[in-house]
Parts: sequence; C-alpha cells; structure tokens
Amino acid sequence: MISESLSSLYIPTLPDDRDQIKMNIPRAWANEIYNVLVEECDAQEHDRESFCLNVAEDCTEYRFEGNLGFGGKFWDYGVWHVDCYPEDLTPQAAAIIERANDRLESLYEQSPVELRD
Repeated sequence: MISESLSSLYIPTLPDDRDQIKMNIPRAWANEIYNVLVEECDAQEHDRESFCLNVAEDCTEYRFEGNLGFGGKFWDYGVWHVDCYPEDLTPQAAAIIERANDRLESLYEQSPVELRD
C-alpha cells in the first residue's frame, strides 16, 4: 500500500475554474511536452503526432500510458502535469511522475503568456 505522503506527490493544485480552461497548445510546445513524456515516462514515439494534434484542439487530457500503465495521462488544466491510476502508483511511478511534473512545470513557466492565461 502506498503511503499518503507518497500518493500526494502526484496530485497538483488545479485551478477552480478548470472546466472553463481550454488550451490550444502550438505544435512546437506540444513537441517539447512530448519530449518530457518520452524521456521521463517512456511514452511511445509513434504517438507523438496524435498527441500534438489532440492538444492543439482543446484536449485537456491525453492517455500516453508509457511506464505509468494504462492510466498514464498528460493533463492540461492551466497546469501541465502527468499522473497515473492510484492502483498503479508505486514508489518508482511516483518518482517518475515527480521528475516529469518538475520538468513540465518548468516548461510551462517558459511558455508564452497566452498559453498560461
């Protein structure tokens, strides 16, 4: 069983109005995000095109799986992050999620302001 402190690693603070947030991420930024998913989460390279097309069209979540299992998802609710199903959360998965989310947060902070509003 995963401890409560471990499970809290992957739960970001999301904006209250996240149902109203619809992002259109340009391809260059989508590629940078997907680089993180490939490098940290073992997302499959052959899914890059699908990811880039989906996040350009108001997609707020994308299932990439990788080494986070079937529930491995990228989320875009005004905060870019990844997580997995609670039943798949192991210490290894938590470490992967933490590394990926640190990189996604940094990337988000570098993104153009219009992507962050």
